[in-house]
Amino acid sequence: MFCSVGRAKVAALALVAAAAMAVASDALADQRYFTYSYEPKVLPKGATELEQWATMRNGRDNGLYARWDVRTEFEAGLTDSLTTAVYMNAKNVFVKRLNADGSMTDSNVMSFKGFSSEWKYKLSDPTADALGVLLYQEFGVDRREWESETKLVLGRNFGDVIVAANSIFEVEGKGTVSTTTGEVGADYKTELEQTFGAAYRSGQNAFGVEASVRTEREDGEFQDAAVYIGPTLHTARESWWATFTLLTQATDHYADHERTETRLIVGIHL
Repeated sequence: MFCSVGRAKVAALALVAAAAMAVASDALADQRYFTYSYEPKVLPKGATELEQWATMRNGRDNGLYARWDVRTEFEAGLTDSLTTAVYMNAKNVFVKRLNADGSMTDSNVMSFKGFSSEWKYKLSDPTADALGVLLYQEFGVDRREWESETKLVLGRNFGDVIVAANSIFEVEGKGTVSTTTGEVGADYKTELEQTFGAAYRSGQNAFGVEASVRTEREDGEFQDAAVYIGPTLHTARESWWATFTLLTQATDHYADHERTETRLIVGIHL
C-alpha cells in the first residue's frame, strides 16, 4: 500500500511538473530571437505581453545625425493562431549641420508619433510543419500622417537553429496643404524591405546574425538598395526576454539611410 501511495505521489508530481513546463512553454511561445525579422509565431490564446522597443539610428551625409525611435507595445493572443497588439510611438531626432558660410546649425526635436495597430495570423508552425508561415498587417496614425505595413513572414526551426525571412511592403502618407492655393493633398512614400535572420539557441540564450535590404520609391522609380548586416543576441528568463541587434550599412547610401542601427526589445510576460 505504501508503494501505491508513493507511486501516486510521484505521478501527481510528474503531472504538476508537466503542467508547469507547458505553462512556461506557452509563456515563452512568442519571445523573439531577432529584432528586425519576425518569426511565424503568435501568443497562445489568452496570453498577454508587454514589449518595450528602443532603436537608435546614427550617421547620414547631412552632418551629425542621431535618431531614437521608442515603441511601447501591448500584445494579446486572441486565438492560438491570431494575435493583436497596440503600439504607442515616439521619436527624437538630433541633427547638426555645417552650413556653406561655415556656421553650424543644430536641432533636437522630440515628438509623439501616434498609435499603431498590429495583427498577426499564423498559417503554419515553424517547428511542427515543413515551413512556418505568418501574415502580418500593421496600421499607424499620427494626426495628418498614416502608414500601412504588410509582411509575409517565413521561418523554420531546425532543432536549436532558428531561421526567419520577412518580405515587407510599407506605404507612408502625409496630408499636405498648399501655401499658395490652400489646396489639400497628400504625399506618399513606398518602401520595400527584405530581412533575414539565423540564430543558434543554447539553453535560454541565443546568438546569430541579421540582414536587411531596403529600397524606397521616389518619382515613380525605386532607388538603389541599402544593405545592412550585423550580430544579434538573445536571452530569456521565466518572466521576461530581451533581444539586441547591431546593424551596419554595407553599402554607401547615406543620404536617406543611416550608417548604423541599434535595436533592443524587452518583452515581459503579463
